[in-house]
Amino acid sequence: MSIKQYLLLIITFARVDVASQFQRSRFGTIWLLVNNCLYIGSLGFVWAYIFSVKAAEYFPFFSISYFLWVHISSSILESSMLNVTYSNIIKNLAIKSSFYVDRTVLKTIILLIYAIPVVSFIFIYFSVAPSLKSLMYFIGAFIVSMFVLREICNLIFVLSTYLPDFAKILPSIIQIVFLASPILWQPTMLVERSFIYEFNPVFYWLENLRNSLLYEQYNWNTSLSMAIFVLVASLIRVKILKRYFQNIPVLS
Repeated sequence: MSIKQYLLLIITFARVDVASQFQRSRFGTIWLLVNNCLYIGSLGFVWAYIFSVKAAEYFPFFSISYFLWVHISSSILESSMLNVTYSNIIKNLAIKSSFYVDRTVLKTIILLIYAIPVVSFIFIYFSVAPSLKSLMYFIGAFIVSMFVLREICNLIFVLSTYLPDFAKILPSIIQIVFLASPILWQPTMLVERSFIYEFNPVFYWLENLRNSLLYEQYNWNTSLSMAIFVLVASLIRVKILKRYFQNIPVLS
């Protein structure tokens, strides 16, 4: 199968997954847009008031951080359940794990697209105008981010398949990372306790995406570190995990 055929295949399945998620709804994916507006609109004002931050400063930060985090966390959590969701297919068809992961990540990307109108409205309302350079930086950072996310999801899939209990504790880990990462709060709020985020890889991950769009700042060191991570994680998964986990049908 060529790369083009593979891409068309996962795009088709990802679109089917999104459609099936709203198949019993009269308004379908419109609810995504409504829910995003309600969530960002309500919590944005609440947290801006609690943190005593100007709405014009907080809303762009919070909206981008939140939607990117939902995309990342949803991909990881769904990857931990792929062996259950597609158990019948895994048992009967010799399809590599990367297919299920790519399908899941692409599905969350499609869902992320529905956040664009909300973010665009916030940018227009608060007079935030990303330049062409910042958009290019963001696209580059997002592409690198997708390779990192794909590799993390592959590792999560392997671990949750071999250790089913891992999927049970993963939501708690995700919640802890969410609270310890600058998504609801800004890094400038914890100047005296910066260690909370300085040793958090998710901070640098989100910061590179966020700053590239809001402030036209692209951290090449972060991208290089992420690229090295992808290379090392891929080698571990393909060369080591596959060797020791040959009893897992989807990896054999």
